[in-house]
Amino acid sequence: MVTRRRNRRSNGGVIVPVLAVMTMSLVPLCRGERVYDEVVFDSKTCQDLDQNNKLNSKSYAQYFDVCAIMEFCEDPTAELPQRNDRRRHRQRRLNHNEKYPPSPQLTSDAEIYFEEEADLAEHHHDYDDDDHNKKNEKHYNARFGWKLIGAKECLWPGPIMRLERGLKHGLFVKGSGGNTTNLHFHGLHAAGHGNGDDILRELRGGDTLIYEIHLPADRHMGGTHWYHSHLYHEAWDQVLGGAYGMMIIHDGDHDVGTTDAGVLKFLANERIMILDDTHGQWVANGNRNGLEEYRVHRDEWYRLRILMVSADGHSSGAHVRFESGCEVRSVAHDGILRTTVPKDIAEDRFPMTSSSRLDAAIRCTKNAKVTIYGRHVAEFKIREDDRRLSSDDHDHDNNHIVPSPYENGRDSWQSLRLPYLMDLRNVPVDNTWRIDVKGKSLNGLVYNASKPLCNVDGSDFRYGSVQEWTLKNTVKHPLHVHMYPMQVVTDYCGDGHDNGEFYDTIVSDTSRRNRQYPCLVRTRLIDVAGPVLLHCHILFHAERGAQGWFHVVTGNDETDDIPDEIPQPDFPRVHECEEGTPTTTDACDPPRVFPKCTDFNA
Repeated sequence: MVTRRRNRRSNGGVIVPVLAVMTMSLVPLCRGERVYDEVVFDSKTCQDLDQNNKLNSKSYAQYFDVCAIMEFCEDPTAELPQRNDRRRHRQRRLNHNEKYPPSPQLTSDAEIYFEEEADLAEHHHDYDDDDHNKKNEKHYNARFGWKLIGAKECLWPGPIMRLERGLKHGLFVKGSGGNTTNLHFHGLHAAGHGNGDDILRELRGGDTLIYEIHLPADRHMGGTHWYHSHLYHEAWDQVLGGAYGMMIIHDGDHDVGTTDAGVLKFLANERIMILDDTHGQWVANGNRNGLEEYRVHRDEWYRLRILMVSADGHSSGAHVRFESGCEVRSVAHDGILRTTVPKDIAEDRFPMTSSSRLDAAIRCTKNAKVTIYGRHVAEFKIREDDRRLSSDDHDHDNNHIVPSPYENGRDSWQSLRLPYLMDLRNVPVDNTWRIDVKGKSLNGLVYNASKPLCNVDGSDFRYGSVQEWTLKNTVKHPLHVHMYPMQVVTDYCGDGHDNGEFYDTIVSDTSRRNRQYPCLVRTRLIDVAGPVLLHCHILFHAERGAQGWFHVVTGNDETDDIPDEIPQPDFPRVHECEEGTPTTTDACDPPRVFPKCTDFNA
């Protein structure tokens, strides 16, 4: 198998791919932008895996369009970060408000919460930038992580996983070490059962499980997402230790809503920024030794893909702030393009949840830093050399293509809305539901993998239905829903969520004021069905029981299976089991049957 590594930027932001031997996984420790390994899917890997296909009658090369391999890793020499290293920071917040009260113009709990967090950090630094830059720690070593097969080091964040809209992907995940784990594809509009994104699957040290990721072009858009370990009672430690990475779905030649050459050039002119606090302080791209440095050309538009990962046991998220010198506009939230691209106003402050993604259009006229909690984590620096043009910078008529988020360099555009992303604000609602998230429960119930959440009448949720949910207590308990993105349909969901846009994680609450204006979201249960997990995305709270699941069913009888046109198959699901396990197709990962509400109402 051949994998690809992205070079540091050259030629004014053009990506120059080179072939990399899998065993070469060393990351440069010099100043500059992080170079990530990449999990690249191709058809040849399917053919190679077929040579050792002993458990499945189906040929991988015939069943999947493309395949890739990734391995869970552990580094016993790397210290596992403290679980609650910022509890003291959170506790001081209570004593902080008298001296630094929230701004009077803020109206929602979510706005005040983020403002208090930002002010607290500015006045109570537990660190110093200069001292931090002098630390002699290793750059990216992870206690837990994901890596390419044959890579020597276990690094955080993990390799970037690149998928293609319109293809059926086979991801072969190999275990290692003595810990059990699994994978969740955060943000994907994909099934949560069978050989897909089932968080009850367990990967042991000697197993190789198969995850089928099918992305039909008429049911899934491209976007910025992420993957992470999601095994109950293990996920927090493993994400805290570094077991996560960015996942990018490329639209390829499929429609996104525009054919403007400059816009398409801009969408491909990407830079990567992964922000996390897993090791106690906010850093960019795992850089614990200084600022992550982005070299950019003056006045050139870039697509900045931002992933925020917080493993803090008490924080819902943070503000990402850009200093003056760069114009920044939202393009997509949680991997979903805005309805109108880009946002009509530029911003310098972006509230993000503990699992948010933000695609931003950014262009700079001078050097500018990026801060979180008042801490500098990255800097955009203007390149003084001339931009060298390649053949990709010209159209068929040899006209120079200038990357821009605007059509014709000046006009916003309307993104393609597939059925699961259609505007629901004026659509009749089929069902209403109230979701109340607490630190140890969801809707008053502690997580039970064997019993689903039900509607008020005791029924399951209907496939194809339009749901309207009232969210409660999500200012300190960010609500994440698997499979189905939520459209914000009111103006009262906080400054981090725009009315009419879609998100997979919501931080918003008005429980202390304006109770007559709750945060309302809507979603259409379409394209995929079966069990759907929802939980507080403070992983500490989720592991204490702040999660649950409901079942999406269809047909004239609620006991019917999911529609014939959208099944998630159970097989192939296992490529290899650890030594001593019977050699059957499901010996180390048996399929599960998920109960329905009707099973408990009989």
